[in-house]
Amino acid sequence: MRQQRAVRTRRTLVDAAAEVFDRDGYEGASLTRVAQAADTSLGALTFHFASKEDLARTVGEQGVGRTRAALMDLPAHPASSMSWLASFTLALTGLLDHDPTVRAAARLTRELLWAPPNWYSAWQPALRDRLASVCPAELPPGADPSTLTALAAHLIAGSETCARQRAYHPEAGEQGCGGSTEDVSRILRLVLDSGPLVEGAHPTGVSVRKG
Repeated sequence: MRQQRAVRTRRTLVDAAAEVFDRDGYEGASLTRVAQAADTSLGALTFHFASKEDLARTVGEQGVGRTRAALMDLPAHPASSMSWLASFTLALTGLLDHDPTVRAAARLTRELLWAPPNWYSAWQPALRDRLASVCPAELPPGADPSTLTALAAHLIAGSETCARQRAYHPEAGEQGCGGSTEDVSRILRLVLDSGPLVEGAHPTGVSVRKG
């Protein structure tokens, strides 16, 4: 019973820390603020985590793990490389839209360049490698792998920022922040639906060209 309670407390602390790191960043976060968010004592927090760095590392590891798990769920044999790109991008933007732990991992990676884990390493190599191997005939007119890689990276980065604004500043929605999964889907449709080569429709609603 005591061990189960300790596990629950640790999970609560990590979840609370994720929201604090996501909202306030590493420098803006404090162990006291995390303890308050978790509705527990500072002593209980330091029993599980000796330092803010230790807590940030744990949050980062969880965010990286969730990201890798989501990408492993992508179809092993998509209809085309552009279908894969759409699914890949929407999987990550969806995570960022709904999971503060993933957003915190992304933010901590940027702010703590010296400390693992690196959230971007959980997805950027797979994106670059897959697009680098795409047959030119599959690419939208005028596009190349590096451009499509940059497109996905920018959509993912924008989604992180806008998801954070929506989570902690609801008024941002009224200011046209955008960046939701639906917004990203529309942007991908605009870019990937290119001329007469477009066939079929991706389950997400993003039409893509068949390979």
